[in-house]
Amino acid sequence: MCAMPSSLPVPVPTRGREQTGVNITEFSLRGTLPGPGGGQAQLERGGGHATFPVTWTDGAFEFALDGYMVRDGHMVIDSPRARQALGAAVRGDLAAYLAGLHNGAFNLVVHDRERQRTLIATDRRGVLPIFVDERGAVSGGAVRFASDYATLFAMSAGWPSIDRLGAAELYLFGCAMGNRTAYAGISALPAGTVSSFDWQTGTRRDVTWAAPLDTATPAAKMKLDDLLDEVCTAMERAVSAFDVPGGPFEGHLGIKLSGGMDSRLIAAAWQGAPLRAYTYGEPMSAEVICASRLARALGFPHRVIPIKGDLFARFYANQHARFRIAEWFHVTLLPAMQEDGVRGVFDGLCGDVLVGGVTLKRKGARLRFLREALGLSLPPIPLPTDDLEVARLMYAHMKVPDAGFQILTSEARHEIESLKDAILADIAGQVAHFRKGAQTMEQLHTRITLNNRLRRYVAMQGAVCRPVVESFYPFLDDAVARVAARIPVALLANKRLYIELFRRRYAKIRAVPGVNSLLPYTVPTGLHFLGRMARYCHDTALQALSRASSGRGTNSVQWEHWFRANAALRNGLQQFVRASPVVDAAALEREFEAIRTGKAMVRGTRLMLSASYAALFH
Repeated sequence: MCAMPSSLPVPVPTRGREQTGVNITEFSLRGTLPGPGGGQAQLERGGGHATFPVTWTDGAFEFALDGYMVRDGHMVIDSPRARQALGAAVRGDLAAYLAGLHNGAFNLVVHDRERQRTLIATDRRGVLPIFVDERGAVSGGAVRFASDYATLFAMSAGWPSIDRLGAAELYLFGCAMGNRTAYAGISALPAGTVSSFDWQTGTRRDVTWAAPLDTATPAAKMKLDDLLDEVCTAMERAVSAFDVPGGPFEGHLGIKLSGGMDSRLIAAAWQGAPLRAYTYGEPMSAEVICASRLARALGFPHRVIPIKGDLFARFYANQHARFRIAEWFHVTLLPAMQEDGVRGVFDGLCGDVLVGGVTLKRKGARLRFLREALGLSLPPIPLPTDDLEVARLMYAHMKVPDAGFQILTSEARHEIESLKDAILADIAGQVAHFRKGAQTMEQLHTRITLNNRLRRYVAMQGAVCRPVVESFYPFLDDAVARVAARIPVALLANKRLYIELFRRRYAKIRAVPGVNSLLPYTVPTGLHFLGRMARYCHDTALQALSRASSGRGTNSVQWEHWFRANAALRNGLQQFVRASPVVDAAALEREFEAIRTGKAMVRGTRLMLSASYAALFH
């Protein structure tokens, strides 16, 4: 075992005002639940702009709603009517009320002083996290909760020790499995659940309100045009839910426009006033050029935000203190959005999982990879009956390779490797939980991905932007998810459904090239698969040229350019992880020298997870 500290002092972030104008620890939803010995229940919803910015009382109830809900096709805005409906739901059947939601990213907390209990309800996917510290409850003390770690730890009497298993899963996958976190005694409340905490007995009871959305049988014999109509209709309704006349977001909406297919569909489906579009990236990159052309075709004002300077000093130190993840670039858009008065922004979260076929990609299956790349039909993968066998398949697919960026000490690497059986057991537990009703490996894989990976580092792309900007996720709409569940594997593979969608629908943007193939959607479908292979070969050749010339050649991969050209970014990351006892200082220097000279590079996700893991042990 490596010599690591058993407890971790976690500083309260102090840099929140630098970029956002908001002290984040004054924003968090937080509270205390009394133990069986008594005490006072406390509840606080911090300041700052948000969909529900305050707490309120209703008789014996105290409420706080952090985030947003969509019901009856419209976003629920804080109003006397909305508060009355929530009060009636708590007095009756809260789970039934929540089951009628179409979309939402929220945490709802209710202190019920009459029944001496607290209800905490989470959204369907657990997109907005809420963490619970039940260490005090073991000895009859209070339970504390907060929507970020920095606030939770500032409320607690002592710092938590590292959960080595949760930390290893963070390093390997970007998330701890299920409700585990990287800290012992700290858990994330389950997604789609109403948790009831009894003040007299100190017990907790969980009731699941979110039924699975993906139980439909794929529509293998359905006409393609009919399926495309369903996708378009579902997405157009999903985005229109946020067009609330007279609401706080009217005239203040934007979109993160990457040039890729997820944000492209959201932008095309939007039928309201022009959105303000934002893209981070290298101005001359294919991604930014495609995004710019897309914005012009739709009449959206568009701003490109280049990646400059030391993002770790500007953003990530604060971000890691809050959520224990160093997420990359979405937060760089905040100053521009704030300058433009944008309060809510559309995000393509989950589109690649539901519609883009990302869960079909299998590492090591070369023949399947080739068939997918060529756009050939792919049969569904049979679902093994043994949970552990499924866990092994998922482990191989989810693991982020680390061979190209070995900055950890040999002791730290050994500890992570030694936990593999325990990690497989955690994944197998998720398999058992989500297996019911799943008919294929792809369907089960999608469920587990949505309820683990998305509620951790991917969803953090929006969570870290709050309260300055609220992120809205149209792909999380239940109607969209139900339609996606009926899409045959052959149409999901290699984004075929997207290609057909943009070829046959949304004429306004049909001529705008796609990022994958760099071809417009006016050309036949098969050419997009050939174009994608051509771009892959082109990019691979440019990477080889760049590395052979020690970085002097052109490189088409944006994050490689950023880390090679931006010394401040490299130095910021080195400084961020250098003091960690799990980092080998000599190995760190070697890896970054190789990056600087163009002799080697590593996936951006690997850099992110390595930095997040190392900073846990500061």
